[in-house]
Order: sequence, then structure tokens, then C-alpha cells
Amino acid sequence: MLWAATVLLGLLASFVLGKETSLFFVTFGMFLFASFRIGIYTTTLGVSLKKAWAICFVQPLAMFAVLIPQDLWFQTLSDPMALFYGVSFMIIASVWSVLTDRAGRPGMESTHKTIQAYLASQKNDHTEAEEIMEGRSSETKVATSQIRLSANEGGKEFRMVLPEIHPGPYHPVGGSNIPYLIYKNLSSSAMVMHSISDHALNLPSKK
Repeated sequence: MLWAATVLLGLLASFVLGKETSLFFVTFGMFLFASFRIGIYTTTLGVSLKKAWAICFVQPLAMFAVLIPQDLWFQTLSDPMALFYGVSFMIIASVWSVLTDRAGRPGMESTHKTIQAYLASQKNDHTEAEEIMEGRSSETKVATSQIRLSANEGGKEFRMVLPEIHPGPYHPVGGSNIPYLIYKNLSSSAMVMHSISDHALNLPSKK
């Protein structure tokens, strides 16, 4: 879509300015496509910058070979202005990748690893996310208050529970379902309230 938008804007510019349509925008769009892939590979897939550079052109070049007639390949790919702007965006994408990975320091060693751990947790693989949180967590004592109501006959009980543990940080990581676990542990006869604690009292892992 980014590539197509670049070509369409080039056609629009040629029409408005009354200039001959140039293949510059085709080549430039391909470089933009490759630059965008560098960001995706390094941020969400955890690929190193060197590997991202090595593979970012595979799909764009394959599409280029299919869309552009063979006799125009050299002419299109040798446009010095397109190469200059294209390589500039590749460098910008690489610098952006490095800076965003360091953006969370010193609190986060790697912003990209945190993003990757979050994405993995959305597929119920919460190991990496919990390891990151455990590394920044500390032990503390918490209190749990409850009101227990008992029937005079039959021995039935009902409880209202106020745990100081915060139900978080997010599903399915840590103690996100702690209210339900308490509810089940009390024979499904309880109302588990949300305490006034904040995310500082999240359980960092299910362990």
C-alpha cells in the first residue's frame, strides 16, 4: 500500500505539474517498502539490523520484477535521484530502529524485546513477558481482608474479599485472573472486589 501510494502521488504530481510521468516514483516506492520492512523486522520480529538489511529487499524486488517490464529494469533501478532518496530512507529506518530500541533505557534494556514479549503474550506465550517483569520486581507483604457471612442452618457461607494484590498487569500475564482464582478457591461462593492498590502490586508472573 505504501508503494502504491507513492506511485499514485507521483502520477498526480506529474498531472498537476504538467510533466512527463517518471519511473522515479516506482523505484523510490520500492525503497520505501524495503525501509518499512526494516522497521517491522527489527521491532516486532526481533531480527538483527544486518539480517533486516539482507532480506528487506527480497519481496520488493520480486514484486518489481513482476510489475516492471524486463527492458526497463536497468533504467528504473539506475536513476541516481531515486537511489539517493531511497538509500536515505533506508538509513533513516535503520537509525530509527536503533533509537527506538534504546528509548526505554535505563528502565528497559530493550524496547523491542518488550514489544516482542507483549505480542507473544497475546498468543498465550507469556514466558518472556513474565521474565522481563520478574527481573524488575521485588517482594513485599500484602493483606487480604474478607467479610464472611454464614447461614444459621446448612453451613453455607458467602464471602466478600478485598485482596490488596492488583489484578494485573494484563491478560494472560501475571495475576491478571487472580480474582477468579480466589473465587474458585472459595468454592465459587464469594465476591472478589477490586482493591484500591495500583499496578505497583501486580503479580509479575503466575508462579
